Amino acid sequence: MTTANEIREKFLSFFKEKGHKIFPSSSLLPQDDPSLLFTSAGMNQFKEFFLHPPKDLKRAASCQKCLRTADIEEVGRVPGHHTFFEMLGNFSFGDYYKEEAIKWAWEFLTSKLSLPAEKLWVSVFEDDEESAQIWKKKIGLPEERIKKFGSRENFWPSNALEEGPDGPCGPCSEIFYDWEATGQQGREEFCPDNSIEVWNLVFTQFNRDKGKIEELKNKNVDTGMGLERLTAVLQGVRNDFETDLFKLIVESLPLPATRYPLPAHYIIADYIRAVVFTIADGAIPANEREGYVIRKLIRKAASLGRDLKIESPFLYNLVPVVVKLAEGVYPEVKEAEKRIKETIKEEEAKFIQTINRAISILDNKKDINEKTAFELYDTYGLPYEEIENLVSQRGIELNRQKFIQYVEKQRRRSREKSVFNKQIFTKQDEKERAKKQGLPLLGVWGEEEIDVARNHTATHILQSVLREILGRHIRQAGSIIFPAYFHFDFTHPRGLTKEELTKVEEMVNNRILNNDAVERELMPKQKAIEAGAIGLFEEKYGEEVQVVSIGNYSKEFCGGVHVRRTLSINKRRRKQD
Repeated sequence: MTTANEIREKFLSFFKEKGHKIFPSSSLLPQDDPSLLFTSAGMNQFKEFFLHPPKDLKRAASCQKCLRTADIEEVGRVPGHHTFFEMLGNFSFGDYYKEEAIKWAWEFLTSKLSLPAEKLWVSVFEDDEESAQIWKKKIGLPEERIKKFGSRENFWPSNALEEGPDGPCGPCSEIFYDWEATGQQGREEFCPDNSIEVWNLVFTQFNRDKGKIEELKNKNVDTGMGLERLTAVLQGVRNDFETDLFKLIVESLPLPATRYPLPAHYIIADYIRAVVFTIADGAIPANEREGYVIRKLIRKAASLGRDLKIESPFLYNLVPVVVKLAEGVYPEVKEAEKRIKETIKEEEAKFIQTINRAISILDNKKDINEKTAFELYDTYGLPYEEIENLVSQRGIELNRQKFIQYVEKQRRRSREKSVFNKQIFTKQDEKERAKKQGLPLLGVWGEEEIDVARNHTATHILQSVLREILGRHIRQAGSIIFPAYFHFDFTHPRGLTKEELTKVEEMVNNRILNNDAVERELMPKQKAIEAGAIGLFEEKYGEEVQVVSIGNYSKEFCGGVHVRRTLSINKRRRKQD
């Protein structure tokens, strides 16, 4: 049996022989792209190269750690869907193009991996006759095994021609493996239900600008092949969770009386891989951004554990299994093993406490309905599925649509609270006038209020410095601001060293002395997120938010008072760690 490690190594060696520079996987947490929550494709670390091809690099290949959240609900139920996965990819930056990309893909699959050619069929974009002819004349594929589809299926981004977004785009050609094809010519009729996509070859030959499509001067190649799917094909199993990438994890969970895994086993195995790799790269459970996703995955997996009759924390016991599978390729996972175990164990224990609290509340409720479910969801952050499970044990069935109505009502209230049409920064004696006019009073400028504004701006600077020194997983967990001093709580798995504390203090004071401008802007929430603004996910922001920016290093959702320039703060010293 060909192992996943062997497949990974064969791929990288093959493209190294073809003149590609082999790049290590970048972090799951993108360092220079605030528009991305996680690294979601092999091309992410090369994005700048596609726009501005470097003179000394024309070809690259990698096995990239990826995480996508769009398929969370499909995991374990639909074959080939995962949150965390590894993407094998080869890339050309203005160098080789369609013919070489297609020839090498075919050579690797049929010669290096010995996949039967008769079990492979391909798709092309309906207007990409060039690719269709390469498959037919250069590769020798029969015309009936070359399928043509529209821009929804075979263009990247999907439907970009009609709907955007603007930017580089182009047709793609996908290679599929047909599980049931037989004979030299393969299956006579195309049957997508028995096939799985193994490789996607994207040819970025156009640029879309305000709906207008133009040819790019430098045409690029961006390919992606999921290691999990390819491993399943080569190991002869239709379920990725039966491959050597997952089998040990699944077997570490208690099996039902039938001795066959349930979907819950597969989902837990998938989620724990995602959690382990993401924490290894610096994320920790929190209430916003990547931390929110990690918390959600841990809680969902813990809930599924209850379905398997596991009542106590168990996910952390799976960490050594995941580490064993990964350590030969990703040493950072082994190095972080202790921290990962401690983080998961603590988070799972907190969740179990929350579950027990919810059970106690339900035990003391006479009438349990959708409003009760919403209160548990809103107050304790319990997933709807877990609430539904707890309620069903009492013989009560919830109406999901009614529950959603409560959620939407809360969101509407939040939007109404968050919109500031005008902002008043006024002296103490103008308080009453502002109140009479019904304007939101965001700050009052007496001596104490000025000191509060100074300290508030200082918390933003402090958070930016902590993120720079300790990592982008740092998030505010709470703060209390007084005129004379402030407390700032943040998420980090350990205390700071003396050297780190000294460095933090120096950097904060240097940024104060820079006299950077403190700017406020009201903008749509999604635009703020794409611009890299950070906020607290437990805060229920409306569709418009105020963003406070300081220099080029801090950008946060914030509706509070601030000074206009950092030099107004005066130097800051820590009193207690």
